Amino acid sequence: MIVRETKKEDLARVADLHARSIRLLCQDHYTPAQIRAWTDVLNPVVYESALTAKYCIVACDGNTILGMGMLSLEDGEIHAVYVDPDQSGRGVGSLILSHLEETARQHDVMELTVFATLNARGFYEGKGYNAIRPALHSLPNGLQLECIEMRKRLDSAGTDAEFCRRITVPGA
Repeated sequence: MIVRETKKEDLARVADLHARSIRLLCQDHYTPAQIRAWTDVLNPVVYESALTAKYCIVACDGNTILGMGMLSLEDGEIHAVYVDPDQSGRGVGSLILSHLEETARQHDVMELTVFATLNARGFYEGKGYNAIRPALHSLPNGLQLECIEMRKRLDSAGTDAEFCRRITVPGA
């Protein structure tokens, strides 16, 4: 498995993975109507604008995208860590999050914020994020979803640097 920056030709597969992840992994925390409204706004165009505004990565096994992540280096906000539902619990999300954290360190971003879905709270807490408060995430279609604002202060040592170097393909 490797982590690399997202390419334009990945966007349709990223949109599909993101929607499948929401449909299957969030179903115990959000209503079917919320999930439908949430996934209806996901399409390659949404991700194309993110490619220029955010640091976007995918975790791959060969040509298969197993997960995706997005980070804003301007404000230190993690906008997404989603995995293929078939890969849930296999370390893909942890790998993506470690890579995003190391990239933040390399850009002198020493605190990260994430507005975590309700089902992802335990994942982020297990990675050292602290719940700050309940929040609402606004979708482009006006729907607001309950989430949890979480933060983590990064150490400057970059403890995951060697780990990230081993899994990243240079120049990919």
